[in-house]
Amino acid sequence: MDSGEKSLAALKLALGEQKALALLKLHLLQLNDLLNLARPMGETLIDRIADSITTTYHYLNMAEIHLVLDRGASGYYGQVMMCNMATVMRWFAEYDQERTEQVVERNLAAHERIKMGYEDKPRLSETKLRDILKKS
Repeated sequence: MDSGEKSLAALKLALGEQKALALLKLHLLQLNDLLNLARPMGETLIDRIADSITTTYHYLNMAEIHLVLDRGASGYYGQVMMCNMATVMRWFAEYDQERTEQVVERNLAAHERIKMGYEDKPRLSETKLRDILKKS
C-alpha cells in the first residue's frame, strides 16, 4: 500500500500498456511455476487475468500484486486445487477488502489524532473574540 511504488495505472502511463501488462504477466507466470499444477494456466488465461487485474485493480502497485499472488500460492486464501480466473480474482477481492479496511482504520485514527490536538486549543475566531473583548 505505502511501498512508494507506482500503481498499475501509473505504470501504464510511464511504460506503456504493453510493458505494464508484460510485468503483470511475468508475475502470473511465476505463480504458475510456484503452484506446479497438473493443468497450469495457459497463455490465454494469463492474458485475461492480467487484463482483468489492470482494469479492476488499477490502483494497486506491483508490490501489492506480488503479495497477493504469493499469498495465493502459499494457501493464505485457501487451498489451491486449480488456478483459474475466478480463483485469482477472488484473491484480489479479498486483499482489496483487507486493504480498504486498513485504509479506513488509518484515516479514522489520523482524524482522531487531529481532533484531539485541536480540542485543547481554542479556535482562531474564539481567540480573536477574546482579544477584542479584553480591549473593550
